[in-house]
Order: sequence, then structure tokens, then C-alpha cells
Amino acid sequence: IFSLAHVAIFVTRFSYGEELQSFVGAVIVGTYNVVVVIVLTKLLVAMLHKSFQLIANHEDKEWKFARAKLWLSYFDDKCTLPPPFNIIPSPKTICYMISSLSKWICSHTSKGKVKRQNSLKEWRKWRNLKQKRDENYQKVMCCLVHRYLTSMRQKMQSTDQATVENLNELRQDLSKFRNEIRDLLGFRTSKYAMFYPR
Repeated sequence: IFSLAHVAIFVTRFSYGEELQSFVGAVIVGTYNVVVVIVLTKLLVAMLHKSFQLIANHEDKEWKFARAKLWLSYFDDKCTLPPPFNIIPSPKTICYMISSLSKWICSHTSKGKVKRQNSLKEWRKWRNLKQKRDENYQKVMCCLVHRYLTSMRQKMQSTDQATVENLNELRQDLSKFRNEIRDLLGFRTSKYAMFYPR
């Protein structure tokens, strides 16, 4: 504000008896600058208050989500205790160790090898089924998105077409109205009829 209007611009040469007018003008300019600074300061404070209020309104939600994320970081399938206590093996850990050891022993026997091959076949079937399911899901989603976009495009075109038709009807009505007004006012019979063609 102060860079836009320097005080030297408002200083005028005055003759004797014009000191009062010059003083009043300087007071008005000074008052204007002070009021502008106060208004802009209040505007800045209001903007800062609004930003702070938006943050404060969502503070509780943000804190709850951060707390839940921290809690979930401790919950794992293998470890149910927080870090200081997970050094000591829990009964769950002992069960996991025994089951993995028995699976390893069974897989190295002849029955285990056959079972492992069967489980590998089942896993491949399951993987193929999952891939087909994912492909079907992608196809369905693409069809839904395409249908939605097509319906939105048709709605937009129908509204655009309606507005164009409305504009054309409005133009025709206005031209008819203009011609009727001209006929009523008698422009056809006046000497200025050649300037207003039908």
C-alpha cells in the first residue's frame, strides 16, 4: 500500500490561505492509509483464524486415525506382544514353531512329497482362478465406468441440445415480436422504412 502511493505525491504547492485545505487533504490521506492497514491486518488475522479452526475441527479425527495406525503396527500375526515383551516366546510362537517343524518333517518323507505336489497343483488352480476372477472384475469395472460416462455424456448432450433449441425458439419469438412492434408503430409507412428492413 505504501509503495503504491508515496507521501510526496500528495504534497501540493499552496498559496497563502490554502494551508487548511492542504492540511485536511493530508489528514484524509493519512487516515485512509491507517484504515487500510488496520483492515488488511484484520483480514490476515481472520484468514489465520479460519485456517486454524479448520485444523482444530479435524484434530480429533486425525489423532484417532494416528492412534489406530500406531496400535495396528503392533498387531501382527506372528507377534502379539509389544516390543519389550516379545523377547520371551509366547505360547502362540511355540505352536507356530511346532507346526512349521512338523510340516518340514512331513514334507521330506515320500508321502510328504506327494502331498506337496498335490498342494502345488491346488495352489496353481487357485492362482488361475484368482487371475480369472481379477480379469472378470476388471472387465465389469470397465463396463460400469463406460456405461456411466456414456450416460453422463448423453445427459450433457441432451441438455446442450435443449438449450440450443431453446435459443433458436427464443430468437424466432424475438424476431416475430420485433416485426409486430414495427408494424404497430408504423415503421413501414414512415420515411425511415428503408433503414429498418424486415
